[in-house]
Amino acid sequence: MTNAAINQVVDYRADLKPRPHLAEVDIFDVAEVELDAHPHNYIARMRERSDVWRRTVSAVNREIGVYTLFSHDKCTQLLTHPEVCQFYTQLLMWRGVPVGPLQNLFVNGMPTVDGTVHRRRRKPLAGTFTMPVIKRLQPDIRRFVRDHLTPYLARGEMNVATEFAKTMPPRLLCSIIGIPEEDVDYFVGLARQAAVGLTLFPLEQMGDIDAAAAALMGYVERLLDRQRTHGQSDFLRQYLQSASAVDPELTPAETYVQLIDLMLASAETTRMTITNAISLLLADRRQWDLLSQDALFIGGAVNETLRYEPSVGTCPRFTLADIELGDERIPANSIVSASLLGALRDPALFADPQVFNITRTDFQRKHLVFGGGAHRCLGESLAWIEVFETLSAFAELTPNIRLRDGPATCTGLSGIRQVSDCHVIF
Repeated sequence: MTNAAINQVVDYRADLKPRPHLAEVDIFDVAEVELDAHPHNYIARMRERSDVWRRTVSAVNREIGVYTLFSHDKCTQLLTHPEVCQFYTQLLMWRGVPVGPLQNLFVNGMPTVDGTVHRRRRKPLAGTFTMPVIKRLQPDIRRFVRDHLTPYLARGEMNVATEFAKTMPPRLLCSIIGIPEEDVDYFVGLARQAAVGLTLFPLEQMGDIDAAAAALMGYVERLLDRQRTHGQSDFLRQYLQSASAVDPELTPAETYVQLIDLMLASAETTRMTITNAISLLLADRRQWDLLSQDALFIGGAVNETLRYEPSVGTCPRFTLADIELGDERIPANSIVSASLLGALRDPALFADPQVFNITRTDFQRKHLVFGGGAHRCLGESLAWIEVFETLSAFAELTPNIRLRDGPATCTGLSGIRQVSDCHVIF
């Protein structure tokens, strides 16, 4: 969700705190559409002045400070700071989104709360998505990816963004969760409609989003009821047992909404990462050939795609008290966003940060693209393995693949970003 969600009009003529040796202050009188179209260019210009972009927005009849952090160090500090919190539910209220199914998804989910409530909702799922668990599933994931890719080979071409990368991730997650095959298309369709509620959607779409969210919650509630009486899914059995052990007082809504959040959070971000990975590799044939000839470079290609074009632009937080991040003091009741686009091209940490290079060795042990602190992405192991197995399958089955038109374009400064079509020929 973009920072502009608080208000349709943002004053971009806000100050970038100048470095001591610079006299004047840059003014970015730029429309949001321009920032979204060329985010890396503007971040590079901003970084020349400061690691922090400061501006104000009008919301609920008052001025609120908005800070965007560009350095990897400051972003890491923010995401693990004890005096910040999530505020997505408040954003919905500020925008005038009425109480209803979409708000229920936010209110009962784990990404939108903190502290004890967040931990009790997260813990039942946490054990099902650890790297050791996903590694045990990896042979099944490998077969699933290849089975999904194979039908496209006979056609000789496809649009990666709107075909393979759009359909494979949600269908794989349905398979892992235990959604019956005959329900997959229905479930995925509802999830796509409801996921619009995570964006800066026009309020005129509220009726359709609420209807999809309500149908989705009803479906998952019935799915868990069937599991309790006629259990066939190992995943759901483990999840329900864990939920009962962690806190028998978890409400039904708290229990089933977490499964919905998994689908809403993962499908679009994984689609973008797969599309970006294929596009970036094919745009530099030397790197594609290197990966195709030596599978040892596949992991580097996954990490570099996530660094070079992250599918999420920012991780926003709300300050509960005055906080200090490095040499920057940020007042209480401010919105602070960790710019992943800025942090993952931080020249203080990455050599030649504007260059896509799958052989680089300066990755951090924990990739910042998955966030940090208590809200670090629960599904990072699954997402990483999905992209890894996708690149492995393409390299093995389509070594002579090439772009038909040109590379895909990834846009968006904040929130979940967008990726254009990516037509390939086998």
